[in-house]
Amino acid sequence: MKTGNEKTIIINNAAKRAIEDYLSTRGEIKEDDYLFLTQKRGKPSVKSINRKMKTLGKELNIPLKLGGHSLRKTWSYHLYLQNIGEDLGFIYTLQHMLGHTSVTTTMRYIDIDHEKLQKTYENLNL
Repeated sequence: MKTGNEKTIIINNAAKRAIEDYLSTRGEIKEDDYLFLTQKRGKPSVKSINRKMKTLGKELNIPLKLGGHSLRKTWSYHLYLQNIGEDLGFIYTLQHMLGHTSVTTTMRYIDIDHEKLQKTYENLNL
């Protein structure tokens, strides 16, 4: 709700199973708990998430600057690549999913430039 607009998301079966597995290891769960908690059972801060992502990046030898937002951008990019071959209009779906006001913003967000688009079109077998 960064922009103040409420967003509804759909959680698929794979995500549901992953959440169920995670919750089964978490111990006592209160109705008003956040899904992910700090060690003190509070809401994680953006700073703590970014710190965790940075630590994981170092542990996995990923030579990139990682933060919590990296997950959203990576998910968006791969979702785009996975769907663009079957649905050239998928960028509009992704724009809606991300809550962007323009396709241009979405393209810039997932780092798709003219060169990448040209290569995608050349690889289509129509």
